[in-house]
Amino acid sequence: MKRTLMRSAALVVAFFGLSVVVVAQQLGGGTTVRVPEGETRQGDLYAGGELVEIAGRLEGDLIAGAQRIRVTGPVTGDIFAAGRTVDIRGPVGDSTRAAAEQVTVSSTIDGDLVVAGNRCQVLDGAHVTGGVLAGCATVQLDGTVDGTVRTGGGEVIVTGTIGGDAIIRADRLSLAPTAQIVGQLDYESRTPLTPEEEARVGGAINFDEIVDDEDDSGSAAGSFLFWGWQTGAALLAGLIAVALFRRVIPRAVSAIAENTTVGALLGFAAFLMVPAGAIIIMITVI
Repeated sequence: MKRTLMRSAALVVAFFGLSVVVVAQQLGGGTTVRVPEGETRQGDLYAGGELVEIAGRLEGDLIAGAQRIRVTGPVTGDIFAAGRTVDIRGPVGDSTRAAAEQVTVSSTIDGDLVVAGNRCQVLDGAHVTGGVLAGCATVQLDGTVDGTVRTGGGEVIVTGTIGGDAIIRADRLSLAPTAQIVGQLDYESRTPLTPEEEARVGGAINFDEIVDDEDDSGSAAGSFLFWGWQTGAALLAGLIAVALFRRVIPRAVSAIAENTTVGALLGFAAFLMVPAGAIIIMITVI
């Protein structure tokens, strides 16, 4: 099992690294793409390079593929980010989706947070008004999440507040003395929580022990590594599509916004074609 995980991890890292380079080259923008402090940029920003930094105000969505992505100013829309490190320090007006080796959030996200990577942290003082969906080797929740948390990996550490339910699968789960889960806790782990930790859960607690079978397929890290692969691959595929068709996509979005029937038909077509396209890409590229 360890050998399988190592191979899978190597494949994920290689895919992320190569894809980030491809996205950066296709998007252009030079080594650094920056919205300077004090500047306001209107509209969505498609950016790639060595560094993407939002220090000013972005009135729209951020779609970025880079080695390092750093957001210290406000973004009023969504963030779609893939890179080696993603650091969200400025407020985000909608949801954030990120795939990176290290994802750090220390601000307010007025929506959901979806992350995949090696280490994912919601720092003390951070606030996610929606839910969190995370698949990482290590997940650390020090801030406040208003909605439901679905997460898993090798280790999940909660020191902050979860306002909704928590569904967790991890080799090791720990609830610090400052942790609070307002809703119900459903978790799978190798060892149960202590009575002191269980007292930090307001709702019902359901526990299932992870027991390795002959091929160790019960590993939480392994199952969430596969989930992280799927999430990261989907995000990166979207970024590559945006890079390749960046002139066409804005016109298509405008057309869909004006005609809901066309939008519904395109959505149904995407539902049918995207899985097949993903398989073809995986076979031909990898």
